[in-house]
Amino acid sequence: MIETLILMAIGAVAGVMAGLLGIGGGLIVVPALAFWLPATGIPADVALHAAIATSLASISVTAAASAWAHHRRGGVDARALAWLTPGLILGSGGGALVVAGISRSSLTVFVASFCLLAAWQIARPR
Repeated sequence: MIETLILMAIGAVAGVMAGLLGIGGGLIVVPALAFWLPATGIPADVALHAAIATSLASISVTAAASAWAHHRRGGVDARALAWLTPGLILGSGGGALVVAGISRSSLTVFVASFCLLAAWQIARPR
């Protein structure tokens, strides 16, 4: 029961931050799951990889629903989508292959650096 509540809270915070700040939910979900998963018995050496995979799976569901809603309102540029799709498919597949071969420590540095860069992009004066 407590696990369900924790996951729902992580999802809610990610959703609010995405809606409020326009940031991707993965920026909240990945660090939260990476911190929480080892407490559930997931080995620490695979927790970050599992957090990334779980975040991507959850984002896929919300992205599909959001894309459909935008499509129904005529907001999707079909031509741009057609040109973006091959690169997105190849890039996401390639990224998944690369991340599978990256050590936990290297992946931790990469994810933390990305989070800091995202925070700086949001906070920097313009």
